[in-house]
Amino acid sequence: MNAINDKEKEVRSLNFHGSDMDNNTFHWQMTCFILYQAIVEKLQGNIQIVFPKTKTGTNAFVWGCEIFENDNWSDGFGFGISNINSRKGDYIEFMDFPINAQPMVHLYFSSNIAAANVYFDIANGKQDGFSENDLELIAQMLQKGYLKKNNNKLVINCPIFCKEQFEYLVKIFDNVTTSICEKTKSMIGIITEILLNHTPNYLHETAKQLAYLRLFEDAISAPIRLLYNNGFIVKQPESEMLPTTYIRKA
Repeated sequence: MNAINDKEKEVRSLNFHGSDMDNNTFHWQMTCFILYQAIVEKLQGNIQIVFPKTKTGTNAFVWGCEIFENDNWSDGFGFGISNINSRKGDYIEFMDFPINAQPMVHLYFSSNIAAANVYFDIANGKQDGFSENDLELIAQMLQKGYLKKNNNKLVINCPIFCKEQFEYLVKIFDNVTTSICEKTKSMIGIITEILLNHTPNYLHETAKQLAYLRLFEDAISAPIRLLYNNGFIVKQPESEMLPTTYIRKA
């Protein structure tokens, strides 16, 4: 929280699309950015996750979970992380929380690649020459708040970073994300030991991977819940910019 407040002026000075966002959107965006860089880019990047094969031949872990009091999904602090890439190398990054909107933003785009392609086109300046199908998708995205109209111009309703702006943003928070990564990494050994005491022998080789995947959810949901409870972030009004989605250009 302090890091986000301390670096706000420097971040906004990058003048990316959306850099004039309101304070709540800024807090959501930077919190999710920091957690993604720390937990996904740095921590996961250093752990070689080996996914076992399911009975259908897919490389994946199959999870089962009891619903319990204060469970992340029941109270809106579960999350969906995904990204969609364009042929040019641009990508949309999502870290959606049900507390902000249902259905979550990434579900629309991941099941509608045509809409994602139109979104990329508009992010790169396209304003006309759309097909009838594209215009229908644009109407949907305007209704959902993914696009806005400003003086009859289509405007992407999330931050857009060029490559240089994004790389600078990574540097601004590098010390913070490294610190979070190291603190989280130190917990993996503890969780692994617990799992080794409660899993069959044939699962021992995957205990570290299971430890990371268990920690992965808590390492993102818990900080978001804490910041929400202390008022640093609040439920995003539908009229504002998308709080946990951004585009990075190649």
